[in-house]
Amino acid sequence: MAGCRSRSGWLVLAAAAAVLAGCHEQDDAPAGPGESNAPLPPLPIWSRSLIGKKLTEFPSSNQCVGAFDLVRTHHTAASPGVDVEGWAWLKSEKQAPEHILFVGPDNSVVGAGETTIDRPDVPKAVPEVTISKVGWHGVIPATSGQMRAFAALPDGAICALGAKNIGGG
Repeated sequence: MAGCRSRSGWLVLAAAAAVLAGCHEQDDAPAGPGESNAPLPPLPIWSRSLIGKKLTEFPSSNQCVGAFDLVRTHHTAASPGVDVEGWAWLKSEKQAPEHILFVGPDNSVVGAGETTIDRPDVPKAVPEVTISKVGWHGVIPATSGQMRAFAALPDGAICALGAKNIGGG
Protein backbone atom coordinates (compact mmCIF):
# COMPACT_ATOMS: atom_id res chain seq x y z
CA MET A 1 0.00 0.00 0.00
CA ALA A 2 2.81 2.44 0.76
CA GLY A 3 3.93 2.19 -2.89
CA CYS A 4 0.41 3.05 -4.05
CA ARG A 5 0.25 6.11 -1.83
CA SER A 6 3.64 7.18 -3.14
CA ARG A 7 2.52 6.78 -6.78
CA SER A 8 -0.76 8.57 -6.17
CA GLY A 9 1.12 11.35 -4.41
CA TRP A 10 3.36 11.74 -7.46
CA LEU A 11 0.30 11.77 -9.71
CA VAL A 12 -1.28 14.56 -7.65
CA LEU A 13 2.00 16.47 -7.72
CA ALA A 14 2.39 15.95 -11.48
CA ALA A 15 -1.19 17.12 -12.06
CA ALA A 16 -0.61 20.23 -9.95
CA ALA A 17 2.63 20.96 -11.81
CA ALA A 18 0.79 20.60 -15.13
CA VAL A 19 -1.86 23.06 -13.99
CA LEU A 20 0.78 25.54 -12.84
CA ALA A 21 2.81 25.22 -16.03
CA GLY A 22 0.44 27.65 -17.74
CA CYS A 23 -0.48 29.62 -14.65
CA HIS A 24 0.92 32.99 -13.73
CA GLU A 25 -0.71 35.42 -11.33
CA GLN A 26 0.08 38.64 -13.11
CA ASP A 27 -3.21 39.91 -14.50
CA ASP A 28 -1.43 42.61 -16.44
CA ALA A 29 0.79 40.08 -18.23
CA PRO A 30 0.42 39.95 -22.00
CA ALA A 31 -1.41 36.95 -23.46
CA GLY A 32 1.64 36.09 -25.54
CA PRO A 33 5.25 37.18 -25.62
CA GLY A 34 5.84 40.86 -26.18
CA GLU A 35 8.52 42.36 -28.34
CA SER A 36 11.13 44.88 -27.31
CA ASN A 37 13.77 46.81 -29.22
CA ALA A 38 15.81 46.95 -26.01
CA PRO A 39 18.86 44.70 -25.87
CA LEU A 40 18.58 41.45 -23.96
CA PRO A 41 19.63 41.92 -20.32
CA PRO A 42 23.06 40.43 -19.53
CA LEU A 43 23.44 36.91 -18.21
CA PRO A 44 23.98 36.66 -14.44
CA ILE A 45 27.69 36.91 -13.62
CA TRP A 46 27.73 33.52 -11.83
CA SER A 47 26.55 31.79 -15.03
CA ARG A 48 29.12 33.05 -17.51
CA SER A 49 31.60 30.22 -16.89
CA LEU A 50 28.82 27.66 -17.45
CA ILE A 51 27.69 28.90 -20.88
CA GLY A 52 28.62 26.35 -23.53
CA LYS A 53 29.03 23.44 -21.10
CA LYS A 54 27.31 20.25 -22.18
CA LEU A 55 24.42 18.78 -20.22
CA THR A 56 26.48 15.61 -19.71
CA GLU A 57 29.04 17.61 -17.66
CA PHE A 58 26.54 17.95 -14.79
CA PRO A 59 25.31 15.21 -12.46
CA SER A 60 21.53 14.93 -12.63
CA SER A 61 18.97 14.87 -9.86
CA ASN A 62 15.25 14.22 -9.60
CA GLN A 63 14.88 16.23 -6.38
CA CYS A 64 12.96 19.17 -7.81
CA VAL A 65 9.61 20.09 -9.20
CA GLY A 66 8.75 23.11 -11.29
CA ALA A 67 7.79 24.46 -14.68
CA PHE A 68 9.07 26.50 -17.59
CA ASP A 69 5.98 28.70 -17.83
CA LEU A 70 6.40 31.33 -20.50
CA VAL A 71 8.40 33.50 -22.83
CA ARG A 72 7.83 37.01 -21.48
CA THR A 73 9.65 39.16 -24.08
CA HIS A 74 11.35 38.68 -27.44
CA HIS A 75 14.24 41.14 -27.71
CA THR A 76 14.86 42.11 -31.35
CA ALA A 77 17.68 44.65 -30.97
CA ALA A 78 21.38 44.16 -31.65
CA SER A 79 21.44 41.81 -28.63
CA PRO A 80 18.50 39.49 -29.45
CA GLY A 81 17.02 36.81 -27.22
CA VAL A 82 14.16 36.11 -24.85
CA ASP A 83 13.17 36.76 -21.24
CA VAL A 84 11.55 33.65 -19.75
CA GLU A 85 9.79 32.74 -16.50
CA GLY A 86 8.79 29.72 -14.47
CA TRP A 87 9.02 28.30 -10.96
CA ALA A 88 11.09 25.70 -9.10
CA TRP A 89 11.21 23.89 -5.77
CA LEU A 90 13.93 21.67 -4.35
CA LYS A 91 12.14 18.81 -2.60
CA SER A 92 15.08 17.62 -0.50
CA GLU A 93 16.13 21.15 0.51
CA LYS A 94 12.53 22.39 1.01
CA GLN A 95 13.39 25.68 -0.67
CA ALA A 96 13.60 27.30 -4.07
CA PRO A 97 16.85 26.97 -6.00
CA GLU A 98 18.79 30.19 -6.46
CA HIS A 99 20.00 29.47 -9.99
CA ILE A 100 18.38 28.23 -13.20
CA LEU A 101 20.17 27.09 -16.37
CA PHE A 102 18.78 26.85 -19.89
CA VAL A 103 19.94 24.19 -22.31
CA GLY A 104 19.47 24.47 -26.07
CA PRO A 105 18.85 21.86 -28.76
CA ASP A 106 22.56 20.95 -28.91
CA ASN A 107 22.54 20.03 -25.18
CA SER A 108 24.71 23.05 -24.27
CA VAL A 109 23.98 25.64 -21.58
CA VAL A 110 22.83 28.77 -23.43
CA GLY A 111 21.23 30.96 -20.75
CA ALA A 112 20.59 31.44 -17.06
CA GLY A 113 18.23 32.91 -14.52
CA GLU A 114 17.57 33.42 -10.85
CA THR A 115 14.70 32.79 -8.46
CA THR A 116 13.41 36.27 -7.58
CA ILE A 117 9.66 36.24 -8.27
CA ASP A 118 6.86 35.87 -5.72
CA ARG A 119 4.43 33.18 -6.95
CA PRO A 120 1.60 32.80 -4.39
CA ASP A 121 -0.23 30.53 -6.86
CA VAL A 122 2.39 27.78 -6.52
CA PRO A 123 2.02 26.86 -2.82
CA LYS A 124 -1.75 27.02 -3.24
CA ALA A 125 -1.58 24.36 -5.96
CA VAL A 126 1.42 22.30 -4.80
CA PRO A 127 1.13 21.56 -1.05
CA GLU A 128 4.78 20.54 -0.61
CA VAL A 129 5.86 24.06 -1.67
CA THR A 130 5.76 26.09 1.54
CA ILE A 131 6.89 29.53 0.38
CA SER A 132 5.77 31.75 -2.47
CA LYS A 133 9.14 33.10 -3.65
CA VAL A 134 9.73 30.21 -6.05
CA GLY A 135 9.35 32.04 -9.37
CA TRP A 136 12.35 32.47 -11.60
CA HIS A 137 13.24 34.86 -14.39
CA GLY A 138 15.91 34.11 -16.97
CA VAL A 139 17.49 35.26 -20.20
CA ILE A 140 18.34 33.19 -23.23
CA PRO A 141 20.40 34.81 -26.00
CA ALA A 142 18.58 32.86 -28.70
CA THR A 143 15.38 33.56 -30.62
CA SER A 144 14.21 30.12 -31.65
CA GLY A 145 14.29 26.47 -30.75
CA GLN A 146 13.30 24.12 -27.97
CA MET A 147 14.91 25.19 -24.69
CA ARG A 148 14.96 23.21 -21.46
CA ALA A 149 15.12 24.71 -17.95
CA PHE A 150 17.09 23.10 -15.13
CA ALA A 151 17.43 24.01 -11.46
CA ALA A 152 21.09 24.25 -10.48
CA LEU A 153 21.39 22.51 -7.12
CA PRO A 154 23.84 23.50 -4.37
CA ASP A 155 25.86 20.28 -4.91
CA GLY A 156 26.48 21.07 -8.61
CA ALA A 157 23.79 18.73 -9.94
CA ILE A 158 20.97 19.89 -12.18
CA CYS A 159 17.31 18.94 -12.12
CA ALA A 160 14.90 19.20 -15.06
CA LEU A 161 12.03 21.71 -14.76
CA GLY A 162 10.49 21.71 -18.21
CA ALA A 163 10.87 22.73 -21.83
CA LYS A 164 9.49 25.46 -24.05
CA ASN A 165 9.72 26.32 -27.73
CA ILE A 166 10.87 29.94 -27.58
CA GLY A 167 9.84 30.74 -31.16
CA GLY A 168 10.95 30.22 -34.71
CA GLY A 169 11.41 26.77 -36.18
